[in-house]
Amino acid sequence: MEEFVKTSWHNVTGKIYRTALAFDETSQPLPGNVIHHIHNYVDKNGNSTSIDVPEGLSAIDFVNSSVGYNNARGNPDFSVEKTDNAFVDAKGNSLFWEFYNGTGSENTVINGGKIIDDIKKMDSFKELKNEAFRKLNADDKMEPGESFKGSHKMSYKEGITEIWIPGLFKDKGDPSGPFGSTQHFLGSYSMEVRILDDGKTALFTVADSKSLESFTDHQSKGNSQDRTGTGNNAVGTTYQRYMWTEKIDSKEVQKATHCSVCGKKLK
Repeated sequence: MEEFVKTSWHNVTGKIYRTALAFDETSQPLPGNVIHHIHNYVDKNGNSTSIDVPEGLSAIDFVNSSVGYNNARGNPDFSVEKTDNAFVDAKGNSLFWEFYNGTGSENTVINGGKIIDDIKKMDSFKELKNEAFRKLNADDKMEPGESFKGSHKMSYKEGITEIWIPGLFKDKGDPSGPFGSTQHFLGSYSMEVRILDDGKTALFTVADSKSLESFTDHQSKGNSQDRTGTGNNAVGTTYQRYMWTEKIDSKEVQKATHCSVCGKKLK
């Protein structure tokens, strides 16, 4: 049994100075979409104590449409894993093969692995991240609880120029090539950035789903099918959340909110 755990550290005055979101293999999962929030306190004598306060986290609520790509049949259950490649496991364990064969979890939270590293390098993600920092810092400060929601729709131009054409010149047996890339698997996606309660950490959530309609390049609208939970669930829609935390880089915020040529603040 495994669970997400959010941990906050308080100083002697009770103020939070650091927050982290981690995956703990020893914690007992809580019902629904509630996670453990451990508050670490220290008194003036250096004595420490911890209190576990369960807390809801909307980013892993697969039924809630506010994050994007919500589970249409209302299944809130999810699994957590670290994933390096969405395509290559022909045994049916990768995200693609689980969708194609109808195996594995219908809802998955990915909180580590090469896929998240790939997302961070994608131009579309960098643009959304810059937009998020511009808007979150519009008043020259980022407050705990502030959030930004955006989305990226993969265009045919992006698919052709960044995936298909480069793929023609890559070794077809190379699973890291454009045809087997994270960018190809994601396609269009939504993104949420939330400032955690230390004011210095951002929680990123990239939300995606795999459906028969998207698999067939939207040539046949509305042909997707939900999983039933029993029987043959091949190409039944699956839902993914890619989640990680980052310390807010003041230089990165400055770059996103000011013109690189004249230095003036962007609106």
